[in-house]
Amino acid sequence: MELHANAALSWSGRRLLAERVLVDRWTLTAAAEAAGVSVRCARKWVNRYRMEGEPGLRDRSSAPRRVANRTASDRVAVIASLRQLRMTAAEIAETLSMPLSTVSAILKRQGMGRLGRIGLEQPQRYERSRAGELVHIDVKKLGRIEGGAGWRVRDRKQHYNRTYTDAAGKRRHTVGWEYVHVAVDDYSRLAYVEVLADETGATAIAFLKRAVLFSTPRRNTSRPLLEMKELRWRGSAGSTRWLSVRSCGIAGSAASRSATSAGRSIERPARSIARSVSTGVWLRRSGGGAASR
Repeated sequence: MELHANAALSWSGRRLLAERVLVDRWTLTAAAEAAGVSVRCARKWVNRYRMEGEPGLRDRSSAPRRVANRTASDRVAVIASLRQLRMTAAEIAETLSMPLSTVSAILKRQGMGRLGRIGLEQPQRYERSRAGELVHIDVKKLGRIEGGAGWRVRDRKQHYNRTYTDAAGKRRHTVGWEYVHVAVDDYSRLAYVEVLADETGATAIAFLKRAVLFSTPRRNTSRPLLEMKELRWRGSAGSTRWLSVRSCGIAGSAASRSATSAGRSIERPARSIARSVSTGVWLRRSGGGAASR
């Protein structure tokens, strides 16, 4: 039984006090003095025990049974409906000409205090049955760092990137980009990563071939479904011919589907992998096409 924090008597102490008065015929004053409470408190517990028995010895809520200015149930329903339209508490209060504190209290009582995904469609969860059934492929573009990562890392030496002047007379940098090609199996989250010099169709399909060779001993050899976010993968004639020979299906671009699609589920792991690879790249000096697995 939960007791009030400032309760003077426990549940057994209340029962002992009531039994002393009703069974042992103690006077109310003597029983109150023995329990260490006032006569008024002792009278309350004795009367409750006489009328309700042991259940009457439990603590009761101090909230009033009736509140004259309580918000009507139909108004509460209107507030909940407006919340479903993803309106904030301030907007609801202004629309209904109600105090913001009242609207906030009602939303919290209804379990709608945090907006979250209220009013949005529920996420479409899915789970593949085996490894190799769906493979996500993506490319992360990282700026190449020539000669180190900055003066803090380079012991305050001057950071220098070579530049050249183009035909239009504009000064351009020659450092360029690194392209992190990522392939992640949806079921097992097995990842294959390479840092390559470009993201052309020929480079992408060559990476895909190596990724398949890397993952073949580790997965079921059934027909895989590849989800390619980059159009250059799906639009390459070489990739189309090679995929048809390998009997691979191709899923649509994740960018054209809902935010709860499979593509979004792999976006953060791919980003984390690219970030980890980029750290190793500038530590060993950027500029090569070394692979990382």
